[in-house]
Amino acid sequence: MYIQRFIEKDIIKYIDAKEYIAIIWPRQVWKTTFVKHLMAIYKNSFYYNFEDFSIKNDFEKNPIWFIKNHINSTQKNILFFDEFQYVKDAWNLLKLIFDTFEDKIKIIITGSSSLHLKEIWAKMTWRMFSFDMYWLSLDEILLHKNSSYLNSKNIINSKFDFLNVSIDDKDFLDFRDISFVNHIKNIVDEYIIWWWKPVIIKSDSIQDKNIALSNFTQNYINKDIVNLLKVRNIDKFSNLMVSLSILIWQQIVNENLSNDLWINIVTLNEYLNYLNNTFINKLINPYHKNSLNELKKQKIEYFYDLWIRNYLIKNFNNLDIRIDNWHLLENYIFLRLEERKQEYISLNYWREKSGNEVDFVIKMHNKIIPIEVKYQNFKKWEITTWMKKFNDLYEKEIKYNIVITKDLLDIWNINNKKIYFIPYYLF
Repeated sequence: MYIQRFIEKDIIKYIDAKEYIAIIWPRQVWKTTFVKHLMAIYKNSFYYNFEDFSIKNDFEKNPIWFIKNHINSTQKNILFFDEFQYVKDAWNLLKLIFDTFEDKIKIIITGSSSLHLKEIWAKMTWRMFSFDMYWLSLDEILLHKNSSYLNSKNIINSKFDFLNVSIDDKDFLDFRDISFVNHIKNIVDEYIIWWWKPVIIKSDSIQDKNIALSNFTQNYINKDIVNLLKVRNIDKFSNLMVSLSILIWQQIVNENLSNDLWINIVTLNEYLNYLNNTFINKLINPYHKNSLNELKKQKIEYFYDLWIRNYLIKNFNNLDIRIDNWHLLENYIFLRLEERKQEYISLNYWREKSGNEVDFVIKMHNKIIPIEVKYQNFKKWEITTWMKKFNDLYEKEIKYNIVITKDLLDIWNINNKKIYFIPYYLF
């Protein structure tokens, strides 16, 4: 079964360019299925997995000879080099091949360690394009489940783009009457809990899903953490992952974590860097503008992978009966914002020492958009004290405000700035 990935069109656009391509992805995204799909489109393609050390050794020993076997006078062959992070001195070998054969060959490297592959990409300046391929997005799931759901949601998105709102108030409020939203809500709720790796789609029972999760976690630790990154104290690394699962959305104080987990602060920073570069966690910085009262150093962490986060705390209950539903939803909104990260300058949070906070602040070119997440039943619009405080402080910079709600869709104004109340499943 092949599930359409939207990134495919972006990659295909550069297939005929002379630059090589790097596709960086986490484990369990059906990368082999995706590569086979591309190979079916381009018959002049070949696949090599560098986890096979006989292939790795042959390539490292004589890369020019390795490539010469694929030079074709009638067409350009495409070579897929999977798990390329295992190759020693990889970027020098790629540079040698690129400079030797110019545009006679196309190489696409893939792998599950962004830490190593992004180093290769950075050193291959002007010779390589890089793409990050994540787990199945909500829109890809909607397309797979029922294309009419995606088409209907796209109608909303075409009218209301949260990064560039230009919609009549009446048209926005008309979204209340759309009949299909309950179907989308059910899919979104399930998506937040299981995060829909392709293997989950094939699993019919909770037991099968848990087995898949256990295998994924062990695979991640053994391959990426032990073998590739050479982490030896797996217990402490695992304890850090569990602690971060509990501390989701909270400010991370590295010194406290170091003391609580008995991990040297230098080692702790290395571990956090590994988690950030293997598609598990992401740290975001505070937003500040010359204000000494705002916290400028402590970061907040979110999970790229809600599946593994829910597995680590052993909680796959539905949102409505979870005590962490608010924070789980906040993490989901973070991931939805990350999908659009190419369209804004930065994504931050805002929090004062006094406790005033705003969950997310999107910085555009000359404006900012504050976003709050509230998983609660609103009977009517409500504005928090800290949203008011933020609007008072940054009135000139604010484009408009967004409050993510459980079910309320409405519009209000504060300081002559609009506040859009949007149910999370329509965001």
